[in-house]
Amino acid sequence: MRKAGMGDSAECTVSATPQDLALSPEQDRVVRALLAAVRRIQHGSVQVVVQDSRVVQIDTVDKMRYTPGPRRA
Repeated sequence: MRKAGMGDSAECTVSATPQDLALSPEQDRVVRALLAAVRRIQHGSVQVVVQDSRVVQIDTVDKMRYTPGPRRA
C-alpha cells in the first residue's frame, strides 16, 4: 500500500480490499463531506481535525488569486 504525502499528486494508487472500503453510515457521511469540501474550492486547503480517532471538524480555506494589472502613474 502507498501513502500519499506532501508533494504527491492528488491522484495516487492505494491498494484496498472490498472489506477496507465498507463504510459505516457515519464514515460515509464524513467521506462525502470531505469530497464536497475539496470540490467546492479551486485554490486553497482542506484541514481535517481528528479527536479520539474520529473526524470532528472539517475546515476549508478558499484562496482568491489575483493577477496584478498594469500600474498607473
